[in-house]
Amino acid sequence: LSRLHLRLSQRSITTICNDLSEIYHDYTCDYHNDPSRQSVTIYQRSITTTLATMDQQQMSTAFSAAAKNLPPTLPNVVWALSAVFPPLKQPQLSSAAVSSHPFPGGRGAADKYLTHFQDMPEAWTVCDALLSSVTNTNTNNTNPSHLFFAAQTLHVKCREHACGIRQLPPDSLDSLRDGLIRHLRNLERHDGNGNVGGSNRALTTRLAMALSALAVQMSWETAPTDILRLAGLSAGEGGGISRATVLDLLSSLPEETDSRRLVLPDERTRDSYRGGLRAAAPQVLPYLDLCISERDTKSGNNDAVAVASLRCFSIWVRVVDMPSSLVATCLLLHRCFEALQDPDHSSSDFFEAAVDAVIGILRVYHHVNVDSNATDDALVRSMSSAVMALRPKFEAAMALAVQNTSAGGGFDGYCDQEDLLRGHCRIFTEMGESYMGLILNERDMGQMALVDLVLASSAIPDHEIASITLNFWYRFVHGLESLEPMSYRYARIDHYAPVVHRLLNICAKLLQYPEGEEDDISPDRMDDIRRDRYYVRDTVEDCCRVLGGNAVLNQVSISS
Repeated sequence: LSRLHLRLSQRSITTICNDLSEIYHDYTCDYHNDPSRQSVTIYQRSITTTLATMDQQQMSTAFSAAAKNLPPTLPNVVWALSAVFPPLKQPQLSSAAVSSHPFPGGRGAADKYLTHFQDMPEAWTVCDALLSSVTNTNTNNTNPSHLFFAAQTLHVKCREHACGIRQLPPDSLDSLRDGLIRHLRNLERHDGNGNVGGSNRALTTRLAMALSALAVQMSWETAPTDILRLAGLSAGEGGGISRATVLDLLSSLPEETDSRRLVLPDERTRDSYRGGLRAAAPQVLPYLDLCISERDTKSGNNDAVAVASLRCFSIWVRVVDMPSSLVATCLLLHRCFEALQDPDHSSSDFFEAAVDAVIGILRVYHHVNVDSNATDDALVRSMSSAVMALRPKFEAAMALAVQNTSAGGGFDGYCDQEDLLRGHCRIFTEMGESYMGLILNERDMGQMALVDLVLASSAIPDHEIASITLNFWYRFVHGLESLEPMSYRYARIDHYAPVVHRLLNICAKLLQYPEGEEDDISPDRMDDIRRDRYYVRDTVEDCCRVLGGNAVLNQVSISS
């Protein structure tokens, strides 16, 4: 201390930082050898006396540099975590004596220490030890933020190569994988067997992401089927990990494979792993359907599990290049359209997940070669017939919306139908954009019915929902203008001219201001109205490019 006081009189910040680092190191060594209150008191008195004459900037610089040199041990990490994330309860770890005193330098110094710690090789063992504390103590007695930090650190290191996987011997990756699976099981045991929505849900999801990133790094191509075996699917549901965690893993595997943040020494590993996912799809899709089929047969959070199953299905459709024939024949597609037909689910997360799944299929499997008669493809035929079957439900909801709006009910008058109209409108519009080649083809394949559904969606009383269709009309007009030869272009324009005239009638109504005085409308609402009119104006301009300016002016004047 006398040496440190001498340095203070000379205001040598570099020397002060070095001496503070020595004090940190001596204290942590003393604590492990003699974890008594005396060493803690001596340490606090030393720091207080040493820094009494330093200004704020000097103190911050000294603390940051000294904290960065703290040894990367479990007590020090928990100490820093307690400064960044104040503990909800007194921690039950052996570092309680350390954590009960403020981290010198406060939250800023602790955050810098933790950031530096995440790049160190010792982070693997420290994070494993922190997560292993769940085995001996209930997670309610451990700050969940501390556990999440450990899981997040492992996830980041499993994604990295230089500061991550390369720090470990190649023959230790199997034990790391087994350790992550063990942590998942321990967390489920302390949180109601991993029910969706439990307090550990975010933590188990992060661990699932870490395990998935590791699976790609170590080329664990049988991961999907091995995970299904862990779930007990082939053993009469005889244990392993819960369905909620299995769905987290099955969702994370393709997402991590597709993530640009996953740094691999050889990109061919990523392509090879995608092939493994594609080979596992015939086993994964039936498992997802099983989770949905039992949503009403068991109590608990099965509805949330069903939603997670559909979202997992959407991820596999988007990332994994599955054969269209497999998607067309899987029962999941039937489950999606069942939900879209059921009005009881129109306001539920399950309905929204079904809409997203159908839209994902339309976006991925949109390559239709009409010249090779690819319209006989099973998926295209299945999607077309299923979407057309939604028309009666849509028209019934549309009639109620128009009736309530005409009666002065406005938006609130049909709010129960809003989700159904929005979901169906999104599907009709996406299908029209995906199958634009079929719509513009001269061969009659019933494409006019799809165009009529998009046109009906443009007339939905809620302008926000109706505006979803505007991009379709832009692409529709652009597609007509790009047809060659010119005689064929004019023939297709004449074929769709009645549709464009009806679209103009709808646009004329959408361009009208609401009835009543403008002063009665709030400024925010007026801004929304002006914005919507600008979008509709662009659609009217598109109609002019097809029909001509004079015809559009005449049509608008008649409609108004």
